[in-house]
Amino acid sequence: MLNRSIEKYQLWYFAGFAIISIIAMMAAVVLREFLLLVVPFLILFAYITFIDFKKIFFLLIFLLPLSVEIQIGSLGTDLPTEPLIVALMFAFFLLIAARPNLIPYPFLKHPIIVTLLVHLAWMAFIIMHAENTIVSLKFVLAKTWYIVTFVFVGGLILNNVDHLKKFFWLIFIPLSLLVIQTLVRFATYGFDFEFVNEPMFPFFRNHVNYAAMITIFYPFIFLAATWYKKGSFKRRIIQFAKVLYLVGIYFSYTRACFLALFLAGVAYVVINYRLLAWGFRIGVAVLIGAVAYLSINNNYLQLAPDYSKTIHHKNFADHLTATIELQDVSSMERVYRWVSAFHMIQDRPITGFGTGNFYPYYQRYTVSDFQTYTSDNEERSTVHNYFLLTLVEQGIVGLLLFLGLTLAIFHYGEKGYLAEKDKQKRQIILTVMLSMVIIYTNLMLSDLVEVDKTGGLFFMNVALLVNLLVGNFSVKEKKVELETKNL
Repeated sequence: MLNRSIEKYQLWYFAGFAIISIIAMMAAVVLREFLLLVVPFLILFAYITFIDFKKIFFLLIFLLPLSVEIQIGSLGTDLPTEPLIVALMFAFFLLIAARPNLIPYPFLKHPIIVTLLVHLAWMAFIIMHAENTIVSLKFVLAKTWYIVTFVFVGGLILNNVDHLKKFFWLIFIPLSLLVIQTLVRFATYGFDFEFVNEPMFPFFRNHVNYAAMITIFYPFIFLAATWYKKGSFKRRIIQFAKVLYLVGIYFSYTRACFLALFLAGVAYVVINYRLLAWGFRIGVAVLIGAVAYLSINNNYLQLAPDYSKTIHHKNFADHLTATIELQDVSSMERVYRWVSAFHMIQDRPITGFGTGNFYPYYQRYTVSDFQTYTSDNEERSTVHNYFLLTLVEQGIVGLLLFLGLTLAIFHYGEKGYLAEKDKQKRQIILTVMLSMVIIYTNLMLSDLVEVDKTGGLFFMNVALLVNLLVGNFSVKEKKVELETKNL
């Protein structure tokens, strides 16, 4: 037997927990409210979170693919992940109060982090100018605990290869199982496009969210393959997953993710040939030219669909054909929202309508020529373009800050990749960059940064990238003391 001495403070903790448990049990019996039995475990969880929140962070990572959206009255949340995110935020604040220098200064002063924080500050500032201040306040609070937990707690933990490997496997295992079960369930529907949203429920709202997460994570599978020897068991699993995820993406029937994978391949070449800056310039020039052309003499009205022909297609091939012919209902419904967004911008160009305030007000700005039979918007979705959504809700300043964050990510990412001498670090930087290309491609047609699964990956990519750029990432085991029992 091991002869380990028990510290006096540990005895006090044990006695305190026992007393709380007894009181909770007695109260539950007397009051016949048996939910009180959960109280001791909540207290124990809070204690563990504060003492060593690294374990809770990795639990959060494991649960990300498995979280479920729940609507409680007017409040929407993700369970069990969002309570964990909030708990980690508070634990982080307590830890920083006790140890203010815990976050490395180079991490805090990096332009990516500075721009991100300034953008968050702008969101907070425009709450007072929002159409609905309560909605805007809720949005900013949620954004705050996403950034604190995934960027700052993530930055403290994702700072060495061992932790990165743990991060990979904790997402890879549940996500791969979800891909397999989705494919098996979808096979019972004959892979019929009409039922594409059924197999991934309840873990994903629809096929777009599902496809986005597995596509964003896909570059990390290629990175993980470099960690293990050829012929090893883990290497074989990862090689199988490369095919599995491609099959999963294909049968998600999500056009944005097909495009994202293609652009990730293009980005791989562009980054290696130092052409990323030129790629951005060309992209911005094309976008400005397109907007200018559609604005002159109301040329955008030429895109108005034929209401009787713009329908939902039950066959995916017909769906793609209709997309090209501008007769697909989901594509044209996006145009319907985009047109209304441009009209909203003219009313509130500087501060916007406030974060979270697109849906309640966009209908009054729509143009009936673009209406489709899904325009009643029962799912209460937004503009389906994160850049436009940012412009509408946060004004020109908000959009410029988000564009500044985007440019900083790709500029410093490319610069760091080309300057890095360590092969393993170069591979990680490139992986993060390709994952971000996939995210931004999806953001052109959706607003998935506000979802825990994809938003979490976005912000953890930011934390990982900045750690690599400021030299705060070790390819060897690097212990970081996050325990607070001796504070």
